[in-house]
Amino acid sequence: MLNSMNRILTSRRFRFFRLRNSSLPLAVVLLFAMALVIASLAYSGSNIRWLLLLSACLFISILFLLWRQAAVIWRDLTHYRLLQQLSRMQVMGHYVSWRFMAPASELSEQCQTVLAGRGYRVRSVQQGSQYYIAAIKGRLNRVGLWLSHIAVLLILAGALLDSDLGLHLKLASGELQAETEQLPLNDMPSQSRIPARSALAFSGFEDVQAGQIIDEVRLSTPAGFLTRHLPYPVSVQQVELDTDQLLLDNNFISRVAILDAKRDAPLQVVLGSNRPFRYKGYIYYQQAVQDAGSELTLAMWALQHASVVPLKFRTRLGAERTLQTRGGRINIQFEKLTPRNVQPLQAEQDSEVVFRNIGPSLLYKVTESVSRAREFINYLLPIKQGGRYFYISGVRDEADPDFQFIHIPVDAKASLQSFLRLHAAMYDSRKVSRAIDKVLKDADNTGNRAARSTLTELLGLFMEGGFAAIDRNIASRVSEGDYQQSRQLSHKLIRSLLYGLYRDTQNRAAGTGSGEGGLLFFEDTIPALSRMAEIGMPFYIQLQDMQFKPAVRIMVSQRPGEMLFMVGWMLLLAGLILVFYNWYRRLWLLFEENGNETQVSMAGMGGRQVGLFNREFNALFTRLQKGMQG
Repeated sequence: MLNSMNRILTSRRFRFFRLRNSSLPLAVVLLFAMALVIASLAYSGSNIRWLLLLSACLFISILFLLWRQAAVIWRDLTHYRLLQQLSRMQVMGHYVSWRFMAPASELSEQCQTVLAGRGYRVRSVQQGSQYYIAAIKGRLNRVGLWLSHIAVLLILAGALLDSDLGLHLKLASGELQAETEQLPLNDMPSQSRIPARSALAFSGFEDVQAGQIIDEVRLSTPAGFLTRHLPYPVSVQQVELDTDQLLLDNNFISRVAILDAKRDAPLQVVLGSNRPFRYKGYIYYQQAVQDAGSELTLAMWALQHASVVPLKFRTRLGAERTLQTRGGRINIQFEKLTPRNVQPLQAEQDSEVVFRNIGPSLLYKVTESVSRAREFINYLLPIKQGGRYFYISGVRDEADPDFQFIHIPVDAKASLQSFLRLHAAMYDSRKVSRAIDKVLKDADNTGNRAARSTLTELLGLFMEGGFAAIDRNIASRVSEGDYQQSRQLSHKLIRSLLYGLYRDTQNRAAGTGSGEGGLLFFEDTIPALSRMAEIGMPFYIQLQDMQFKPAVRIMVSQRPGEMLFMVGWMLLLAGLILVFYNWYRRLWLLFEENGNETQVSMAGMGGRQVGLFNREFNALFTRLQKGMQG
């Protein structure tokens, strides 16, 4: 029956089933590429029907190919075709013939010795006065073809076993139901739990603090969340990190214990970056360190008050605090402390953009009314820009994805005190009055009530909305032709008034001074003050101290197809090496005695390596002639 099927499939009508040897390496590469596509679909968990269909087609096609080529490959490995007819030898691509004055038996033995010395496997037979020799070299090339196809099957099978395909099939059948909300592990429903001894591949996680034990992990799927019970619970004993480098470095190790009831004592394990641990088919590793409610000591300066004394308080991440301000009650929620922020920065010497860690940042949300909530982010270390240092703070509405940033300059002591004193001076009526007197005196307008009223009004507009508020007020009061002149004059007056306040604050406290550095500092404060007023920033918060409470994210996975996958890769590598570097060739020699002479005919085939075999064939012909003559 198999022979009949073989004749049908190799007939002209079914010639598309033929796979010539020259196309086999390409077929291996294409099949491997298709296996990778299927594996990627399996890991993504999407298009399950297409995944199963493609997998089935690939399995069937490779199995059919192996069955179809089995007889051909076996024949190439074991059949030497000893009785090769002279007429067929003469039409081969490589053929030579010559005569010797020696017996055929003697020449046959000499040729066998030469061919065996060249690595050929030789068979010979005698029929009457004719001697036949058949030789094969590179037989493992045919084995490589088989290994390559079997390897693709193993790789695909391993990838499917290691993927989430089993979970998605159980979800599709209703055997498991994913929970759409990220509930605590103890509150997960029973239909969302996978038993401990399940053979399904999984990769789960859970955030664990030092001293806690977990016996379940959470699995995230496109449909929701599942939990997987662990046969060997994990106890996190300690999370080690350098507290001095905490805000600048995220390298850490986790000391954990794996609790196996069959062991006399817990198995002590150290998990680190790229240091997973394998135990009885499970892989344990750490992914990241999370914040588990670190305690923060903060200093908060009210930006609508004449005082520069901050409010200091302790809180923790995730907590809320309610404050009473001039504008009403506001609620502050401290959401996130990011230890590292890698941002693109302009290099000092050229225009090249470099990525640098600019230190930690604190994100908090301020709710000022039912209809308005804003997010603020403060970078907690000064950042160098243009040769000078600034604290950077940003604000955005909840619906806005982008922050609007303010660059607050630091003084000669790398402090915010000079800036905060200048900001508070705008709310101190006595300091403002002295600054106005100084401006009027310099302009020879002392006693001019209209000028004093104008300066007071301009300062009020500036405090409400910065330069933008002044520009809007001017646009509403003067003609378009007088706008630029009025705008420039108003900005100049505000700068003069602010400089008077700046000099007043610096004379009463050790600060930046009025030299060149002090003037640069003052010029940097003007846009920061304007931007703060325009945004309506209610206060500024700075981190004073913290007690970091880490929670390490422990990952546990099970990969039942990993061994198949690795064996498949090794077989594929071995098969491709055999296919491409161990080429297959065959030789036939016919010795016919005619009196005292022997007619020697030699023919051969070298497969795809025509050029290489041509050189080897000619070298063999020369060597055989010399051997027979010797």
